[in-house]
Amino acid sequence: MTTEHDVNKTGLDDLLVKGGREALLKCERIPLSSPLFAEARQREERRQERLANEYAADSDGEFVTDRHWPVLDKDALYGLAGDIVRAIDPYTEADPVATLLNVLTAFGNRINATAHATVQHDCHPARLFVVQVGDTSKGRKGTGWSTPRYLFSLCDPDWTKARVKSGLSSGEGLIYNVRDPRIAKVPVKEKGRFTGEYDEVCVDEGGEDKCLLVIEPEFASTLTVMAREGNTLSAIIRQAWDYGALSPLTKNNPTKATNAHISLTGHITKQGECSSKDR
Repeated sequence: MTTEHDVNKTGLDDLLVKGGREALLKCERIPLSSPLFAEARQREERRQERLANEYAADSDGEFVTDRHWPVLDKDALYGLAGDIVRAIDPYTEADPVATLLNVLTAFGNRINATAHATVQHDCHPARLFVVQVGDTSKGRKGTGWSTPRYLFSLCDPDWTKARVKSGLSSGEGLIYNVRDPRIAKVPVKEKGRFTGEYDEVCVDEGGEDKCLLVIEPEFASTLTVMAREGNTLSAIIRQAWDYGALSPLTKNNPTKATNAHISLTGHITKQGECSSKDR
């Protein structure tokens, strides 16, 4: 018979590895004060506290009232995106707003710029730029992306692996990830002598997929990079948001991108946001 002392010493994972499920079933009753349950208990307590302080639900499970924190209007949880948020919420510590924003941003990027709204002569695709502000660790900003990322990996594993990236550092680097093919004129030679003619040669095949979802867990660092003298990242991000046509105004860099569909999600703390504003 496994004693409480043995369980506390080996840990639940070790117990299962050694004896499997049967060993666990044969254990003596483990009190709730056991360290084995400390993490799970604390996690559930935080969740219950969040629900008690932030949300109250009607009979349909809609979020309708607020006590200490602004609550997302229930009309925002519309359609499939709303169904996904409701399904995830009982099993996550992330704020439903964060989960919803991640779902919408990822979905809008994956469907490309084909779906859009028209305002006068401009097309506005589902190209979202989102920054989530919350405390370090307990803000659960990264947790809000965990399950949506898993869902999209089931729907389109290639996009999730190849087109979800992080590490913004320069405008040129952003363009490179959605660049167009580059054609260069190469002089034609015969017997080592220039004939006066040129051939067009593809020197860079470019990127096949123009969709790119950028996840920046430390968006304060990105803002710091933008503030550096001569850095083009801020201007290129604005181009990506407005039109999807990207090109640096430098004569020595021929790289450009057309029809780029870039979405952005950033995470930042309140302190980081204030520090960035001060700069």
